[in-house]
Amino acid sequence: MTPLPSASRHRRVNPLSISLALVAAMAGIIVLGDASTARASVDRIYTLPFYSSVAFECHFTDCYAGHNGTDYQLGNPSTGGENVVAAYGGTVYSVDSQTSAGKYIVIDHGNTHMTRYLHLQSFVVSSGSVARGQRIGYEGHTGGPWCQNPPTCSIYASPDHLHFETKINATSGNYSSGTPVNPYSSSTFLWTLDPPVYAASACYFPVDSASGPGRYPGVFRPEQNNSTKWYLKYANSSGNHDLAFGFGVTCDVPVVGDWNGDGVDTVGVWRAGVWYLNSVNGGGSPTGFGFGDATDFPVVGDWDGDGDDTVGIFRWTGGAPEFHLNNQNDNSGAEYQFAFGNHLDRPVVGDWDGTGGTYGTVTVGVFRPSTAQFHLKNYNSSGGSSFTFSYGSPTDTPITGDWNWDGIDTIGIFRPIVGAAPAWKLNNANDSSGPDYDFSYGALSDKPVTGDWN
Repeated sequence: MTPLPSASRHRRVNPLSISLALVAAMAGIIVLGDASTARASVDRIYTLPFYSSVAFECHFTDCYAGHNGTDYQLGNPSTGGENVVAAYGGTVYSVDSQTSAGKYIVIDHGNTHMTRYLHLQSFVVSSGSVARGQRIGYEGHTGGPWCQNPPTCSIYASPDHLHFETKINATSGNYSSGTPVNPYSSSTFLWTLDPPVYAASACYFPVDSASGPGRYPGVFRPEQNNSTKWYLKYANSSGNHDLAFGFGVTCDVPVVGDWNGDGVDTVGVWRAGVWYLNSVNGGGSPTGFGFGDATDFPVVGDWDGDGDDTVGIFRWTGGAPEFHLNNQNDNSGAEYQFAFGNHLDRPVVGDWDGTGGTYGTVTVGVFRPSTAQFHLKNYNSSGGSSFTFSYGSPTDTPITGDWNWDGIDTIGIFRPIVGAAPAWKLNNANDSSGPDYDFSYGALSDKPVTGDWN
């Protein structure tokens, strides 16, 4: 393919670094990926125990004195009955009922970590192993009373809610021996504010996402009835979307790129290791191809500088994570394969120096939640970072893009906020300064994407 002029070629997009997903393969999908996609390990990343929107929540004693958990009122308070899912994989320790707790489930996650889910309407599991994001029951209002302070209790618009507890240092087989921890303030667990999503059949559950490099914001919103919506904007500012359409199903991970080199970014989805890349923003029915494993992070970039974006994956292993980058949108295998980063890092990609890097237009980097640092490389091979700096906080989702059209991709973060639209903080430099663009857009359960949509 003839390369585009550099100014146009620069806007290729989106790695979606989406997190660690635990999976059962989607029914009816045949994965054509190469044999190198075997997965080495599963990592202790917990997610919120639901996939619906949140009408109300409160944490520990913010709810009332002596409250050792988090209360979530899910979806539409007038209907209740939303899905409750496992925050992490483990073994069902107890399925029981108690006067105050109502119907509840306890899951043992190993390493002294346990979680409990109270006031359920009914159970879906009774024993055995469960995967992170697997449906285990339905929100209800069994048990009670739920609150010992009537003025504070008035915030419960409906009795239907989920009381969710996390404990550490629990002796195996003894939930009561553990120490309650607040997942919103404890560093014991690595949490994300992105809820998992759930379809009627087995599926994978993205924990978080990162996208870039792009131009403008967009969000991918899982909805009920196994459907999704994309809401895209033509400016880095708050306000209404400019383009909305459906594409994909609830369990998909959104990806974005200029798949055909025409200078316009269009959408796609990554479905448990199978890629569906659309040539238009709205409509379309692309054929899928396999590349990677369902528990990898998908990434997208113009790795060889030919003007079109192609696929790749970032894989946590027993040692240093690995990037596998393909110069074709097919299952032919990786042209670039190398280790970079630490366990639990999130991948990002971009043209960090505006020259196309050493081995390709787009090169890689990682965001390290433990330190809220970006580690960026100007070449697609093993070795250290070209530069490192702090930006954002550990629970933010990293995003990248050429926000000011100067030919250099820079970083940003997407920050979900309970009770408000998520914050976008975009920096025009790859350093700790900024943000140069600071605005709100989207909803709590959205996945951020960036692209040059027109």
